[in-house]
Formats: sequence, structure tokens, C-alpha cells
Amino acid sequence: MTFTPLYSIYIGAMNGYKEHNNFTGKIYNVKISQGDEIVMDLIPVRVGTTGYMYDTVSGELFGNAGTGEFILGSDIV
Repeated sequence: MTFTPLYSIYIGAMNGYKEHNNFTGKIYNVKISQGDEIVMDLIPVRVGTTGYMYDTVSGELFGNAGTGEFILGSDIV
């Protein structure tokens, strides 16, 4: 199934009318569903020194589409 949201999905920020608020915290995973089906299952990963969100459903990497980049935390062993 191809997933195309009707609106932008903000992870780590909230978009309001003429303003936005950034998120401070840790993201361990993000699941997006359409009906009963999980269409994206995102987990944070590191590629070199850059952070991405990896979709375990499609196998695709997503970088930060906003300003700056994802801040990397400690590696989990």
C-alpha cells in the first residue's frame, strides 16, 4: 500500500497558525496508521554522524526536512 498523507506530518515540532514549537526530548519510535494498518514504523538510526528515521515498513531512510538536523544520542548496546 502506498501512503500519501493529506497534510504534512511533523515529528519533533508542532505547526500552528503563524508559529511553530520545537520538541525537546527523545523519540524511540513513531508509528503511523491508516485505519487498522500500520503504514510507517519509524525508528531513529545513525548513518555515520547523521541521524535519520528508518521506516521498517518500506525500508526507507528519512532525514530532517526542516532546519538543522536530528541530534544524536548515545548508541544503545
